[in-house]
Amino acid sequence: MTVWFFRYKITPACEINFGPLVYGYKKSESFTIENNGTFETRYSVCRLITDATSPGKQGGPGKKSQSERATGAISKNRLTMGVFSVSPCNGSLQPGSQQVVTVECVSDQLGSWNQGLLIDISDRDPLDHPDGFPYKLLAEVCMPGISLDVASIFEEHHLCNNSSQLSSEQFCNAEGIYVQDENKFVFNKVLVGRTAKARFKLTNNSKVPCALSLAIKHVGAKPSRGADVFDLSATTLSIPEQSHVFAVVTFTPQAMQLYSAVVEATMDVTSRMTPTFKSKVLEFDLMGEGNMPRLAEGARGCGSHEYQQGSDIPGPWCCSMTEMFQHRWEKAYSFYFI
Repeated sequence: MTVWFFRYKITPACEINFGPLVYGYKKSESFTIENNGTFETRYSVCRLITDATSPGKQGGPGKKSQSERATGAISKNRLTMGVFSVSPCNGSLQPGSQQVVTVECVSDQLGSWNQGLLIDISDRDPLDHPDGFPYKLLAEVCMPGISLDVASIFEEHHLCNNSSQLSSEQFCNAEGIYVQDENKFVFNKVLVGRTAKARFKLTNNSKVPCALSLAIKHVGAKPSRGADVFDLSATTLSIPEQSHVFAVVTFTPQAMQLYSAVVEATMDVTSRMTPTFKSKVLEFDLMGEGNMPRLAEGARGCGSHEYQQGSDIPGPWCCSMTEMFQHRWEKAYSFYFI
């Protein structure tokens, strides 16, 4: 008497690894069961429980309990276990046919997931995995975000503890200063009508990409129509995993006055349980003042104009040293700010 056992093939052979996934998103993969025998057979997929206290989710160290079969939550031929669902979880296979089994991972629970399955094939060799063919589903659900280390964000600028230090000699010629106690960035000594630029480093230390929306909210004196005192070079940024980008803010004062604004960075958060909403991940104040240059001592230009020590230089006379010589100034003078 000849005994025939069912021959089968499962592809991929032993596991599906979803890798790092962004929290709130869904991803699908699949494995294939192929009937290489000469008779019809049936298959079923069930859950392998290895830790009764926390099935599926990777926990702390400890001994694995004895393997046991469990049907899990089955609805409409779909097996659901934690963040994973498998469908169809049972069916029949004709000789030479194959069944594609879809595995979905809905990443709405943070952490590392390691779920074991048992795939049972009827009429197979009883010595071939008598409890069922073991299979693994792996995923790591991560929340995207950026580093809030101020030393990193403002690495191209000076840092000071409070505003009382701004007038000190240490920061006299600094172009950009971050005041830590007040969470405020200061554009220092910017001429009216000129544009100053500051870059802020945004670092994504997570294992998934991060998409940010940037906005500037003006407070205090409003800019004149058609003129943006504070502006962003880009309002959306996409930061790859384990990488960084720079957000660029410009400041163009329109008058000799103090300007204030707020920089805000938000991130879209998605979940199957709640509508998509924006989560604020970074916020700091901006401050800048428009300045006019002044002569350090009196000078006489061409014509009858005479400027006394400390007087403002009007209009076109606010110029570079080269332009001053073009206007036939009798002496070279240095500028200082009020």
